[in-house]
Amino acid sequence: MKQYTISAISSLLAVAVMLGGCSNPATPAGYIGYVKQGAWVGTERFYGMQTGPSSTGLGWLLSAINVSITPYTYHEPMEVLSRDNLQVRFQIHLVWRVQPTHAAVQTFIEKYTTITGQEGADKIVEVAYANFLKEPLRTATRNEVQSLDALLLKERIISIGHAVEATMRTWAHGTPFDILSIVAGDITYPPMVAEAVARKMSTTQLLEQKLTEI
Repeated sequence: MKQYTISAISSLLAVAVMLGGCSNPATPAGYIGYVKQGAWVGTERFYGMQTGPSSTGLGWLLSAINVSITPYTYHEPMEVLSRDNLQVRFQIHLVWRVQPTHAAVQTFIEKYTTITGQEGADKIVEVAYANFLKEPLRTATRNEVQSLDALLLKERIISIGHAVEATMRTWAHGTPFDILSIVAGDITYPPMVAEAVARKMSTTQLLEQKLTEI
């Protein structure tokens, strides 16, 4: 009888240990989950991908890193010398997302971000942006602004955004990064340039008004 009792207790303990190591990681809507399987001995391994809303079902030592596939917007404040050596302040606004496929998210996790196991979904994307997009974006923007005189920047602000967007789309081609749009704006000139821009705009408006009257 005692032997049966010990055997039953051992079985219950084994079941408890097994259940304690099981999990059912979930991925919410708007995310793709990168699922890993841990190990008590050895190393964890890639297990699979899942598109939210979903979960893996009960499995042994499973965990999921969830990556948002909705757009993110990043703003980069910049100070750049124009072609005529005047300091101009402005912002470049980037809208992008991780491409919404299992293959793209797997590559994103394995090659473009740094994971310690404690990051939230936004932090994972922020690290990848800093690793891959931030400096190329700033360099492309700087190159466009430095090719123009300060007085032309406001007139060409839309084309600057388009040019930077084209450059970044080329840069991101073949990667998990999907560039949706890039816009330059919020230009601030030094006082003497601002006055010159205001005079030029006023003159342009007067000429347009006279042409309309004719």
